Amino acid sequence: MFKLICDVCADIPVFVSEERNIILMPMSLTVNGDERVYKAQEFDAKVFYDGMRQGNVCSTSQVPAEVFKEFFRPILANGDDILFICLSSGLSGSHNNSLLALDELKEEFPERKMFSVDSLGASMGEGLLTLRVAKLRDEGKSIEECAQWAEENKHNVMHWFTVDDLQYLRRGGRVSATSAMVGTLLDIKPVLQCNSEGKLVPYEKVKGRKRAVKSMFAKADEFGVDIDGQEICISHGDCEDEALLLRDMLAAKYPSCTFVMGNIGAVIGSHSGPGTIALFFMGVKRFK
Repeated sequence: MFKLICDVCADIPVFVSEERNIILMPMSLTVNGDERVYKAQEFDAKVFYDGMRQGNVCSTSQVPAEVFKEFFRPILANGDDILFICLSSGLSGSHNNSLLALDELKEEFPERKMFSVDSLGASMGEGLLTLRVAKLRDEGKSIEECAQWAEENKHNVMHWFTVDDLQYLRRGGRVSATSAMVGTLLDIKPVLQCNSEGKLVPYEKVKGRKRAVKSMFAKADEFGVDIDGQEICISHGDCEDEALLLRDMLAAKYPSCTFVMGNIGAVIGSHSGPGTIALFFMGVKRFK
């Protein structure tokens, strides 16, 4: 059986990754100029987001090819094949670096099979794709079949986000300084999606937090395909009560669904900020 790996940007809760035999690859994180290795097992969401609320400046960087090689090499040396699912190339250059690393590792381990899939997603959208692949693996599908399924279905993973503080999107260039200032003054909350290129883009604006959550709830009906019975993922930036409200709304309408919930980790959270809520499900193909 091959090893299924995703980076920590997938925000799969650690206990879920352990139950489903998914390896979480660490990434780098810089807080107030101090660079460190971010491991999901060590993440304390309350501490991290309280730090951001108090003014901590957090940033991230793409994973270099050499880091990928160092992480993958022991797995290959152990005789295992690799299927890696990566953060969207529309948000980071990490996927391209993973391909460079695997190309070099194929020379060292010509007998091993290696695939890197650009999820075109983030947070538990990337995570949902990984969880679906894990299910296929457990059903006995080959590494080739799992990689092909991921490539063919990644555009059907719906990503819907809303943020509480527009200033974090402003810092990342997602909204202009003027839009962030006006939106904050008028209590405008954006509802964003990951588009077909894996980029985070605004979809609509609503007034107030409650309406933003209700808008996300409505997206499941509008864009979902065979929603009832799906495994739906919800992640949040230390705002569990509102995330649970969204879950309860969905559960009431789609009683056969199961849910995976967890915190948005430090890498994605550095750019979205505290108070972010994100919803992921399988639906229509994404659009620009």
